[in-house]
Amino acid sequence: MQPTKNLPDTYVLDSTFDLKTNRKLLIGLNVIGLGLMVLFTWLFWQMVVWQRPEMNGSFSFSIKSIGSLLWGVVGFIFSMFLVLVLHEIVHGFFFWVFTKNRPLFGFKGAYAYAAAPDWYFPHGKYLVIGLAPLVVISLAGILLMPVFPLQWMWMLLVALVLNASGAVGDLAVCAWLLLKRNPLLIRDFGDVIHIYAVESTPAAEV
Repeated sequence: MQPTKNLPDTYVLDSTFDLKTNRKLLIGLNVIGLGLMVLFTWLFWQMVVWQRPEMNGSFSFSIKSIGSLLWGVVGFIFSMFLVLVLHEIVHGFFFWVFTKNRPLFGFKGAYAYAAAPDWYFPHGKYLVIGLAPLVVISLAGILLMPVFPLQWMWMLLVALVLNASGAVGDLAVCAWLLLKRNPLLIRDFGDVIHIYAVESTPAAEV
């Protein structure tokens, strides 16, 4: 099934994944995200140690002057901003791949989003869109590790960890979809996702 702008008559709203109003869900995802941050920090560090044996399995960061501290802060902010933008660009790219229409990009509060609110996506294609930033950026970072300058390796690690742990919302949506019956159509507004199913059931909110 291909993405469509017209909801078939046989589909009705099944459930809603809403980060805009569901504070418990948002808090829960943030807590899980912190756990994922620890996990991915360890995983990506193991990849660095494996690919860069000259580091001898150790990592150090020293502050020799106010200038080096400022550069460290700038580097962290740059890594955070870059991965935020790249994450949504990857989402947007796959929205475009499946629709050949330009997606919608924007900011709401402290987070960015890519969306295609005029389109209904089948289950499988939306899973690709949802998981693409985690997979693509992680693989790209791992491939860069052997050639990345050692003195800036920490910036690469920060970017990879922030991207992977920040994908907690994407992972939650994908896990939620996998637990549902097929066929499904998904409409993504950025901070709210509507799920449509063939069988008529009372709409539920997550």
